[in-house]
Amino acid sequence: MNAVLERPQQIAEIKIKTNEIIDLAPQILRQRLRMEGNYSIQVDGDTVSRYLNKLSELLGMEITHGPEIQNDAEIINPIHKGFEGIMMMSGASTHAYTWELGNFFSIDVYSCKSYDMSAILEFTKMFFEVTRLRYQPTNSRDGTNNLTFDNNHVEKMAKSNIFDLAPKILRQRTRIEGTYVIDIRKDTLKKYMVELSEFLGMHITHGPVIQNDAEIVSNPIHVGFKGVMMWAESGTHAYTWEKEKFFLIDVYSCSLYNTKMVLEFTRNFFQATTIGYEATHSRNGPNNLTIMPISGIAYMENKKIPYVLVRYFFISFHF
Repeated sequence: MNAVLERPQQIAEIKIKTNEIIDLAPQILRQRLRMEGNYSIQVDGDTVSRYLNKLSELLGMEITHGPEIQNDAEIINPIHKGFEGIMMMSGASTHAYTWELGNFFSIDVYSCKSYDMSAILEFTKMFFEVTRLRYQPTNSRDGTNNLTFDNNHVEKMAKSNIFDLAPKILRQRTRIEGTYVIDIRKDTLKKYMVELSEFLGMHITHGPVIQNDAEIVSNPIHVGFKGVMMWAESGTHAYTWEKEKFFLIDVYSCSLYNTKMVLEFTRNFFQATTIGYEATHSRNGPNNLTIMPISGIAYMENKKIPYVLVRYFFISFHF
């Protein structure tokens, strides 16, 4: 991709300390659990499907789409060689990846409802007969701005000592949260996801699937739209909250892309007034997991904002 975006002058980039994490929407409960690890069982598409179905039962959430399973090895010149699965639930979604190389997996569980992270970790460990597991929990509680995690049998790792459980597998991720001013409908979110794919040069293999929980279930947990999409290179999740004018985007890829360009594209599309991001990048190489500096950007019309949302905390344990 040769496009170059000029950086608007009103952008403020602020470095913050880890204990100064700011929640851009403290009134919205958002819980995410990201897991990476090495498994010791035989994994195929049916395995991933069974895991996702059992996961929804454990969460007590109704499946509204999927599980949709994809074998990227069947795609011409696949970047990701393994199985990929997505599933949408009422007020939640999950994306699961497995790699034959290194018997490695990566799973994200998003929810607008609280769930027991330790139970999900234990279930995942037993299901995949995990030998090594690292996880990153993020929990935005109503009004507290707290990040919580389970301390049981956990080795906290200083950022300088973080090592990659799959150093030969390239994985890049950008999580974006922010507030917007435009009117968002189903077609709006679908348009964003399709245009984002084109902008990054990614190849859509499923979706975008867009849902409004208010149209599917009574008393929805999440009031707004959510979308999932699979690429040959990996995939994307997107959430919007109607009342709060808030959005959450997660881009995950086994192919390199420009993080700043994703931020600029997202900002321009949503006409974002504030944006926070978290970016991770695992490079090919021995035990080399690189993390963007603890910094972020925030936007407001003709005004600088001294607050950003940056969350990065990895916890690791071995069996």
